[in-house]
Amino acid sequence: MQYNIHPIFVHFPIAFLLLYSILVIIPFEKIFSKLNLQITKSTLLILGTVSLFVSAATGDQAQHLLRIRNEVMEMHELFAQLTIFSYSLLLVGELLKLSADFINRHLKIEFFKKIIFFIKNILTNKFLVIIIAIFGLIAISLTGMFGGILVHGTTADPLAPIILDLFNITL
Repeated sequence: MQYNIHPIFVHFPIAFLLLYSILVIIPFEKIFSKLNLQITKSTLLILGTVSLFVSAATGDQAQHLLRIRNEVMEMHELFAQLTIFSYSLLLVGELLKLSADFINRHLKIEFFKKIIFFIKNILTNKFLVIIIAIFGLIAISLTGMFGGILVHGTTADPLAPIILDLFNITL
């Protein structure tokens, strides 16, 4: 017998990435000048993004197990993919930032070094990181909203009918 383990894993990326996004969006380090949250943000982003892939894999398993296919499921999948894309972009930038010294010392081909640092500079631009974090936060919230609608219908969350109307979805 197979079990739907998706609900066990979906809460990890929500928790990690919600907290990561809040730390990126709200300038705590400017408010508290001695506060350095870089390790915390990096850890939350890494754990959150890895757990996104686990959630996506268990979500595919759940869909095949439960055989659900409707507009709500399609929106749930769409926003899950947008969430993965957003936070993966942020993770690539973070990993390039963390490995910049290593790349600079060990990569001998200047052309590749320039491309890597060009990508790093784009993906670590503070304004762009904030925009992607906001977009990711919206995407993960809508993913959760549509997942909640799939499981509980529209009665568990007062925003559910509003979101369904916004996306022109009828149950």
